[in-house]
Amino acid sequence: MVLLALAGCNSSRRMDLSQGLTPPADIPGQNATDSGAPAEAASPDDAVNTGTPANTLTPTRHANTPAGSRGTIAFKPVIGAPLSAVQPMSAELGLEARENGLLITSQASGPSDHILVGYLSAFPEGKTTTVAFVWDILDSNGTRLHRIRGQEKVSGTASDPWSIVPPKVMKTIADRTISEYLAWRAGSGT
Repeated sequence: MVLLALAGCNSSRRMDLSQGLTPPADIPGQNATDSGAPAEAASPDDAVNTGTPANTLTPTRHANTPAGSRGTIAFKPVIGAPLSAVQPMSAELGLEARENGLLITSQASGPSDHILVGYLSAFPEGKTTTVAFVWDILDSNGTRLHRIRGQEKVSGTASDPWSIVPPKVMKTIADRTISEYLAWRAGSGT
């Protein structure tokens, strides 16, 4: 099973500032004054690409990018969502990446074409719960190149909004993330 190096944390937490990243101010429901270290993923392992892409782009190639691959991506820990929400999203991100010819790398395996950093928030809006997500696409030096944004709605509300967000919604976010990443990559020529 493919596990990404994604870690979940409670919605009142943000990434350790020693890594140079803070949640973007444009995610509704985030409280930028809260702090704390993110929870660790159960067992983050490197993912391996075994899929064959249907068509190929011409990405910047690193020495560790296999021929026929659409490129390499790495994931930083996800900010704002508990591990229970991150796990189904992580599995779907890995599946979608492989099916689209992307090789998922880790920092230990060297640089990747792009690094994705995810920020999520769940909050009530009337009789629904909204899950807002932002993914920053960074180059291997940590410079932001693009931002993916979106929202998904869930019927109902709860004192802990994440408690009613089903895995299906998190998988939808993963599918949209990879799809929008690939569209951006195709349009940007990188």
